[in-house]
Amino acid sequence: MDSLKKLADNLVIETQKLARKSQTEEELRIGFEKILKPVLKDLGIKPSPQYERTVFNAGRPDALHGRVVIEYKHPSAFQSQKAIDHAYEQLVGYIQGLSQAEKEELFIREVKFAGVGFDGEQIFFVSFKGQKKKLKTELDKNNFVLIGPYEFNQNSAYTLSHPRPAGLWIFYF
Repeated sequence: MDSLKKLADNLVIETQKLARKSQTEEELRIGFEKILKPVLKDLGIKPSPQYERTVFNAGRPDALHGRVVIEYKHPSAFQSQKAIDHAYEQLVGYIQGLSQAEKEELFIREVKFAGVGFDGEQIFFVSFKGQKKKLKTELDKNNFVLIGPYEFNQNSAYTLSHPRPAGLWIFYF
């Protein structure tokens, strides 16, 4: 557990340095992905992200790490509720599209994807909170929940990289 906290601390420190010098979403995305890569390796997760992959009826998410979709916004974007809402809507759409494309039959049995919105200073999580056991032909956008946003600090970095009842994020990578 101490090693996870240390990883979270390092992730925050490096991200704060990055956020001070990043001016665009792209600079933030590229820099954070570079910082994230060794963290994932230290957690025993083989990094194999996909970038700007087209998602069925949903557009192209910035990064897909296994089952975690990350939507980056320019530094400090989440000071605006409009930017948070927009990123949230994008993430819900990506999760809906990925779930639809992944289903092997008519029904979606369970939602296996989660979303992360990140602007270098704040982070939020998107999770499906609808009926888990019920078979679904599609996912209702009203069955998603936004968790956060939170200041990107040791606690939120730890949530990103550690199993928690609210997210179980590590299992999605």
